[in-house]
Amino acid sequence: MNDVSFQDDFEGATIVPPWDAIVTVNGTVDLSTANPKFGTKHLRCQILGTIVSRACVSKTFAVAQQKYVRLYFDHVSGAFDLAKRLSLVALYPDVPGYYYCVITIVDGKLQVQYRHAAGTEIIVSDAPLTAGHHELELGVKIGNGTGEVHALLDNVALFDVTDLINNEWAGITSAKVGIVFADGFSAAHVVDIDQVAIADAPIGPYVPGAPPECPICPTCPIIGLFGWTFPMLTWLRNIIKQQPAYQRAAYRSGDEAVA
Repeated sequence: MNDVSFQDDFEGATIVPPWDAIVTVNGTVDLSTANPKFGTKHLRCQILGTIVSRACVSKTFAVAQQKYVRLYFDHVSGAFDLAKRLSLVALYPDVPGYYYCVITIVDGKLQVQYRHAAGTEIIVSDAPLTAGHHELELGVKIGNGTGEVHALLDNVALFDVTDLINNEWAGITSAKVGIVFADGFSAAHVVDIDQVAIADAPIGPYVPGAPPECPICPTCPIIGLFGWTFPMLTWLRNIIKQQPAYQRAAYRSGDEAVA
């Protein structure tokens, strides 16, 4: 993972913190053990249907010109009425009522809505969304003719849009994940969320057991001096721990190990 500024595996005891807020309208958001993709717990988002609904979590951060969000989701239940929307993830400016980009399920297919030239553009996937857990990643770059939107499903590029004019506001200041928005469906819906990460660059799939990305590595003068990163140091530590005692002593002293 690159430049990860926030991540949550939902294995903790609370939702807030680490998230800044739970957003619900005609819905609920809870920690659950019913359907994790990884570990033992996940986030369960439920709406009752019938009216416009929300059941999601929100995270704010310092204004940024580029942000990526990666999550795992499973649309567990709920029928999709014709042309009705159920949004899963969105990136926002600090301007109420607007967004930079949102990924939505419409008629069983993924749809991306994004800002361009002070308006909203929409593109739709041709592939129906299959049942089960999926990895979803959304990335937005702000620019005046250089803006970009990227969406990946199961680590395969779904949409790549470039040359956007989306710099009408200062930058990206928050993300929402879950059932971010839903039209008035005729049935209740349940969406499970797991392993969310927010970063300033593309993130990629979650790898169980991989060391976490250290948020201070890029600016750490000691690590930067030798070109080491936190995962590299963790790897070296684990290698040394696996060596016999005499070899560990040699590593510490700088001498070569003697057979």
